[in-house]
Amino acid sequence: MKPIKGIDFDEELASNNSAQFVVAKKPDKSIKASRIIFLLLYTIFVVGYCVLFLVITKIPYVLAILPILVWILYFFTWNRLWKESAFVVDKGYFYVYRVNGRNRATLAEKIHLADTDSIVPATEENLAGIDSSYVQKDYSTDPKCEDRYVMTYSSEGTKTAVYFVASQKLLTAMKYFAKEQTVITQISR
Repeated sequence: MKPIKGIDFDEELASNNSAQFVVAKKPDKSIKASRIIFLLLYTIFVVGYCVLFLVITKIPYVLAILPILVWILYFFTWNRLWKESAFVVDKGYFYVYRVNGRNRATLAEKIHLADTDSIVPATEENLAGIDSSYVQKDYSTDPKCEDRYVMTYSSEGTKTAVYFVASQKLLTAMKYFAKEQTVITQISR
């Protein structure tokens, strides 16, 4: 796997109690709608460019740079529609990174694992205790995905529930730093 820019974690140099796991978000309605809008905008740009230089100004030679302009538009806009989340457990902290289409990560969450209330599978019975007073942050691929976990913690009086997709190695590293709070079940990854 190509290293993600912005994540200061090297799996080869990490200890047995560290892990990294990256998942891509499945396209939901908003991402699909954005893709359709971008495709329509690309088409409008091409048609407008052709009308401007073929009909209005009658300079057909300028059409030669149209593919380059469309590629530039595509290069700088289409990658915004790809979303990934990277989860890292290292030195007692759980890091959540948002990764954009250019393989650049920004830190979204940094949670001290010893301060968590629970790390449990996101099943109906476990979610029953999470009410509207919790701030909900979802970094999983989709709400119905397999291997979806929820981590609850309190920070400065604010109760937060963080949803993420777990791997066996990630959960084992979490269990090392938060023994009582972590519940490990059999997962497919």
